[in-house]
Amino acid sequence: MEAQLRPEDEARHIAEEIARLKAEEEAKAEERRKVQEEIKMNERITLDEERRLEKERWLVQEQMQHVQEEHKMRMKAAKQKCLQEERCKRMEEQQQFLNEDVTDLSVTVLIP
Repeated sequence: MEAQLRPEDEARHIAEEIARLKAEEEAKAEERRKVQEEIKMNERITLDEERRLEKERWLVQEQMQHVQEEHKMRMKAAKQKCLQEERCKRMEEQQQFLNEDVTDLSVTVLIP
């Protein structure tokens, strides 16, 4: 046999049950809100990190391009220097050869 609750006790029991269910729903809604906030925060963090990495990649590419240009200029300058040195060496060799020819001619002319 079930014990019959007085109407006021039954009303209180129903009100307590409704309050408990409502509190559970509010707690679940709060948990869902927190999860959504965390998802949005993670998305923002990910986006910020992607932007940072993209900026870093761009900076590295700029630096690489600058280094490559400097290397190219150094190589060109070294090549020019080498060409000038070769030219000077050839000129010196020609001058030495001419001096030898002049010396040979003067020796030839002196000894008749």
